[in-house]
Amino acid sequence: MRVCRENEPLSLGIGDLLIDKLTGNRGLLQRRYETTTTSKYNRGVWAWEIHWFYKGMSNMILNVHTASPKPQVIGFRHYAESELINSIIAGDMVLYKVKYNVHVQKG
Repeated sequence: MRVCRENEPLSLGIGDLLIDKLTGNRGLLQRRYETTTTSKYNRGVWAWEIHWFYKGMSNMILNVHTASPKPQVIGFRHYAESELINSIIAGDMVLYKVKYNVHVQKG
């Protein structure tokens, strides 16, 4: 993973990691969806489902081959995409982007 730099365009993706600078908690972006609206003239807004973990968790990604303790889970929360982007720009959250390996061959 790599941190999102100030001069890079900001885009969120599944698997990206957020760190809340106030609490230190970590969140993995799980799913992007469009919210529903009752008005036929207005569209819904884009939102994200995020799986949050407490800051005390020493190993974010657990290795299934070790006897690592289970993470302290806060749970799933939903945020408007614009709210997340504004929080990152304001410096309240830090975004770490997933770096996909483009050389992985599909079997």
